[in-house]
Amino acid sequence: MRRGIQILQIVVVAFFMSVSTAFASSSNEAETNQALEAATNAFEAMKAGNVNELIANTKDLNFNDESARRSHYEKSFQDQTVTSYQIISENKLNDNKVELKVKLTLSETGVLPVLPYSVVKENGTWMLQIEPLKINLENSQDYGKVSAGKPMETIKFIEPSYTAFGSVAYYSFDNLATNKSITINSAYSISKNQVTFHGWQTTLRSATPKLKYHVIKYFLGQEQSYGSAVVSGDIPQSGTWYSEVASVSSTGSNFYTMIENISNNFDSASGAGNVYE
Repeated sequence: MRRGIQILQIVVVAFFMSVSTAFASSSNEAETNQALEAATNAFEAMKAGNVNELIANTKDLNFNDESARRSHYEKSFQDQTVTSYQIISENKLNDNKVELKVKLTLSETGVLPVLPYSVVKENGTWMLQIEPLKINLENSQDYGKVSAGKPMETIKFIEPSYTAFGSVAYYSFDNLATNKSITINSAYSISKNQVTFHGWQTTLRSATPKLKYHVIKYFLGQEQSYGSAVVSGDIPQSGTWYSEVASVSSTGSNFYTMIENISNNFDSASGAGNVYE
């Protein structure tokens, strides 16, 4: 009799364990589906170029200021939109976060490398989290490399001495420190898959500056690099200027020049010039 009671107890415990497991599995699936629905709403807003819907369905780590965030989205959609997206995989880390791998296709750039996104749950609501990313789209061995970027609010933009005209843009910079970068707030167009950087660069001391001139775009928190040229040497304004050609992997409008001091001498650099086809 006692043996029969023990067997019955085991059966009852097993039953409730199976019910509990099934319930937990069903709950996890429901949570994941809610997260994917939130992500889908955000990507559909990107396709539609709908700034209000994108803000409503995302948390953006690039911005603390809401007006700056809105302005960046509007500017991004003036340049291009997402024409298609594909969620490659999802991985639920915990009750409040699901990691995604996503493939985006843009109207001008085309297919991007697979990008990391997260969907996070805050105050009971799931939202797609947009994080700062650097995407290498240059014709180089690093093509397709995706890494953590700088928040858009921290990127230093400076105004050029002259306004860009078509495919010609001007740049100038003063005392750019080693391992720092600036972006020239002057957009230009590219139609021939290459540009020439023509200018001068120097330091206050006898050190030899080494700078990298990038052709970039900014899109929804992404810094996309399409081409670059490295210029080494102290090249004074009064001497013969450098002319360096950079291969560019895409054509279109709204490209910017980003200048990066990659010198090893810890000396600031100054310079100016123009970029043209």
